[in-house]
Amino acid sequence: MTNKLFYTGVLSLLMSFFSISVYAGAGFFGSGAGVIAYTQNAGTMTATSSFGTDIGSSSSLVLNGGYNHVWRDGSGNICSGTLNYRIYPFGTTPSGSFITESLGFSSNHSFTTTATPSNISSGGGNDQRWGQVTGSTNLLTGLTTGTKYTFEFYFSATGSTTNNSGCGDNLYYNNGGTNFTMDFTVAAPLPIELIDFSGNIEGGVSQLRWSTASELNASHFIVHKSKDGLEKHEVGVVAANGNSSVTQYYSFADMVPLKQRTFYFIEQVDFNGRREWFGPVRLDVKGKSNASVFFTASGLLQINSDIDIYNSAQLLRLDGTRIVAIPIESDIEQVRVPVVCCGIYLLELSGPSAHRVITLMR
Repeated sequence: MTNKLFYTGVLSLLMSFFSISVYAGAGFFGSGAGVIAYTQNAGTMTATSSFGTDIGSSSSLVLNGGYNHVWRDGSGNICSGTLNYRIYPFGTTPSGSFITESLGFSSNHSFTTTATPSNISSGGGNDQRWGQVTGSTNLLTGLTTGTKYTFEFYFSATGSTTNNSGCGDNLYYNNGGTNFTMDFTVAAPLPIELIDFSGNIEGGVSQLRWSTASELNASHFIVHKSKDGLEKHEVGVVAANGNSSVTQYYSFADMVPLKQRTFYFIEQVDFNGRREWFGPVRLDVKGKSNASVFFTASGLLQINSDIDIYNSAQLLRLDGTRIVAIPIESDIEQVRVPVVCCGIYLLELSGPSAHRVITLMR
């Protein structure tokens, strides 16, 4: 597939968008017609269709899928959508086959903007959205640490420009004849990817809990506490799992907590001596602490401490869209929520004097 072919396809589509004709009754909609979504360094999900972007160093880079926007008139049809991408060393001649990811039909829309899914209002008509922002493809698999790479991508669809029930034409969306690209440099993976670090006070004992999504040569955790958040004192050691690609759960009980507000930190140490700090978690002896929340093996949302300091809670996707509101009750322990394995979610807790967002993995 050559650049000339891409250019010809896109040119005809753009012409048909501005002037309906018998030669093109279907195409991609607007300047934001194709979008990929990715999560970098365990951060929040990012969506982009920009050309020539350098996103910098990546110790983790996950493709979360994508979507595109298409249109069709009475003489055209859209039957499928596909994201096509490949990765190769930066500055070299593009090589290798394109990997395809199917973008299934999502819904019909009356578009008000093509920026992000949250800005698209549902409605009837011939404008459509294909694809979903889901998935978890590790883009760093098999790549070399310290090397810069190019992620090249374009979108395609099957359909017909002359038949409102046909699927025989191949349509393309790219950067006006040249594919979109995004550059990144592979960084050394961090020893651990922390999901959550929280705690509460039970019976005069400070109970700390944390969990990891992955571990690489992780030796142990050192627990520290502080009365001011600056001067720290070691209070215990917890052995790490070493190497893991599944969720690991840890806990530590401080049997002699300070009789005042206390800050807790965990220091992770790997087998090569590298260290990484997490925290602090603040616990107030006279108040109620931050909630400790995680998914059980059966998929229920488990809440292990009182959350009366909050008056609202909602479960969100990584892109900030709300999945469900959760009622706040003093005796709440487990909640059934509409999520599926496997993904990363956010629990936002809000109250008159407190606000917290907890990252959860299911």
